[in-house]
Amino acid sequence: MKGSFRLLLVLLSVLASCGQQAPHKTPSFPVKIGEVTQEDVPRFVKGIGELAASIEVDLKAQVGGFLTNILFEGGELVEEGDLLLTIDPRIYEANLAEAKAQLEEDQARLRYALDFAETYGKLVGQEYVSRLDYEQGVQNVDVYKAAVEFDLAAMKLAEVNVGFTEIRATTKGYIGIRNYDVGNYIDPAQNEVLVTLRKVVPLYINFSLPSEYVYTIRERQKKQPLYLEAILPSNPTRPLQGSLYYVDNTVNEDTGMIFLQGVLPNEEERGWPGEFARVQLRLETIKDAILAPQSALVLGNDGYHVFVLDEETMEVELRMVGKEFLYEDQTVIDWGLREGEKVVTDGQLNLYNGVKVYLPEKKGEKE
Repeated sequence: MKGSFRLLLVLLSVLASCGQQAPHKTPSFPVKIGEVTQEDVPRFVKGIGELAASIEVDLKAQVGGFLTNILFEGGELVEEGDLLLTIDPRIYEANLAEAKAQLEEDQARLRYALDFAETYGKLVGQEYVSRLDYEQGVQNVDVYKAAVEFDLAAMKLAEVNVGFTEIRATTKGYIGIRNYDVGNYIDPAQNEVLVTLRKVVPLYINFSLPSEYVYTIRERQKKQPLYLEAILPSNPTRPLQGSLYYVDNTVNEDTGMIFLQGVLPNEEERGWPGEFARVQLRLETIKDAILAPQSALVLGNDGYHVFVLDEETMEVELRMVGKEFLYEDQTVIDWGLREGEKVVTDGQLNLYNGVKVYLPEKKGEKE
């Protein structure tokens, strides 16, 4: 009987222990956080551009003849006025000498005609010579004056042609590869390029942007210069600085894009014609902009949200925010956040409003 009573007590004790529930433990999720900051932020519009020489000259012959000298190596820097090529000048020098001789001859005839007219002018009044002879002498003066003027023009043309036998650099820049060798006959009628000269200080950058930016760009440009950066693949950490130089007067009807051109000082010659670059045109600078890490934003059905951490309770608040634009690895926030607040940047998948979180690195330190 006593054994049965003891068994009953054991069973009741077991049942009582089974009926007790373990205390509920609130879930907590690991996250990483970032801080909301405030600073002045430039607002850019971006595109792809191509660098171009500020001056590009195709040097061509203006007189014909055999090429006698090439005084440059392709790719070298030349100064304005440097002699680059020469064409055989002998025929043009002979033409110049002939023009000078003809001028001297007609000048002598003009002097004789002037003396004749002056002498006959005195004698015709005394009837020592006929008026017809006098008038003929005056007419000869006019004829030889015209001849001298013609000779002066012919001599000037001959001098110009002699000068054209020397082809010189029209600007400081880098010379390209020659298209002719010494001994080739150069025919100006063929309009062939002998060599191309490009000025790279400064450089232009040509690019296009959607036409929706035309009004904003033109209005901002009226108030102040618009600065831009050209980011080269060869050196992305040191963009070339410059400013907007030209806005085209029409939108491309096929693409809906507007052509623009910027000028880059390129004093270190880090840019080169033909290179492609990412262009960032600065439209404005936003003062005291609120910045949040880009990875903190979560896109929902009604817009963008972030989880804001309360560092005292280690709970997160799901908060809607207004997104402006991306700046580097940050997002410019229009409303919804304040400087110094902490936001979750990793681990948002398991979170909801009011849930507790922990920082793995801090938990590891406590353990």
